[in-house]
Amino acid sequence: MSLSDTEIELAYRLVLGRSASEQERATIAGQHETLGSLRDAFLRSGEFALKFRSLQAEVSQAMVPALVHLHIPKTAGSSLTQVLLDGAKHERRFTVGDNDIGRLEALSFPERRELQFIFGHLAHGVHDLLPQPVIYICVLREPGPRLLSYYRYIHRRTDHPLHDVVGGRGMSFGQFLEYAAETPTVRIEMDNGQMRCLAGNKSVSGLGQESALLPKALHNVFSPNLVYGLTEHFEHFMDHLTRRGFIEGYTPTVENAAPEPGQLDDVLRDLTETQLALFNAFNIWDAHLYEVCRSVYFAGSQSEIIQG
Repeated sequence: MSLSDTEIELAYRLVLGRSASEQERATIAGQHETLGSLRDAFLRSGEFALKFRSLQAEVSQAMVPALVHLHIPKTAGSSLTQVLLDGAKHERRFTVGDNDIGRLEALSFPERRELQFIFGHLAHGVHDLLPQPVIYICVLREPGPRLLSYYRYIHRRTDHPLHDVVGGRGMSFGQFLEYAAETPTVRIEMDNGQMRCLAGNKSVSGLGQESALLPKALHNVFSPNLVYGLTEHFEHFMDHLTRRGFIEGYTPTVENAAPEPGQLDDVLRDLTETQLALFNAFNIWDAHLYEVCRSVYFAGSQSEIIQG
């Protein structure tokens, strides 16, 4: 039995918010025999998708944005997290990482909507899981020193998942570079990991796609909803966050810092030719990203001084 004109008209008004034309009523009557079938067709339609996105955008604009800290390892991210936590502005907090993002996905819609501060070793893209708008915040670091600091962190932290492999085998920095090159899950972090994080692609499938990931990372960095700082100028960044109202003040603190200076040049001199080539390859795209971000960061700082 075909649907009646009245049923079709009610379906259009309830789902799409408009009346059906005569041609649409005739087409629907010939294609669908039940309201369930018609509903499913509406929900899959481009018209419904456009209306839903428009409604979702209106609702999001009325919500308080959630702050999402993309903690890139060994960039003073732990210190930034502590500063943000001490600010006590974010009562509903949620810590999660890429490796257990399912915990966030498992939350109900109302539970996600109430989150105010999300932090952890995350890649860009968390906003896709939240109904409210998002402000991303992160810190970037010169890539070479970051890799050495990451290696030393693993070496000294007995609770790190890689400690037994790296520290237990007494791996040198050069040997760790070779190990990372052969171990995709480790390589994701070592091989231009900052760019991968900001591009929102920390998957094994992203290895070899670096030339496509760099413009995506830069697009995300310079989007209006992302605020970034530089590890080498951390206190300057804290002043910037204070001026913008993200924090109420800053007491210098250092979390998970390496106990000694990097001494990167000395370490690089001990690398074999193959290891040095890996080191350069693991940093080349992050170096492009960092230099652009550093230049824009200080250009923006000068603008603030002139305007403020």
